[in-house]
Amino acid sequence: ISLVQFTREPVLEFSFRKHNCKPCLLADIGDTEYISDLNSVDNIIHKVVKYGFSKRRGDRDEVPNVLVMITNGMSSGQFHE
Repeated sequence: ISLVQFTREPVLEFSFRKHNCKPCLLADIGDTEYISDLNSVDNIIHKVVKYGFSKRRGDRDEVPNVLVMITNGMSSGQFHE
């Protein structure tokens, strides 16, 4: 699990490499302060695919990449494939 918050720029809270126990992961998620600001959904998706799902950040070839995005419902952009 990796946690990134996005405003105008991404903020890496923690990468795939940080946690190896569920209670520690859940505590870290619970301690994360929400950053409220406008975001650009298309920019978020492109940056996560390019930088988040990388071997350097702990991505593994044999495991599917899954992105769960929780937003405030507002975006300053649109996603285009």
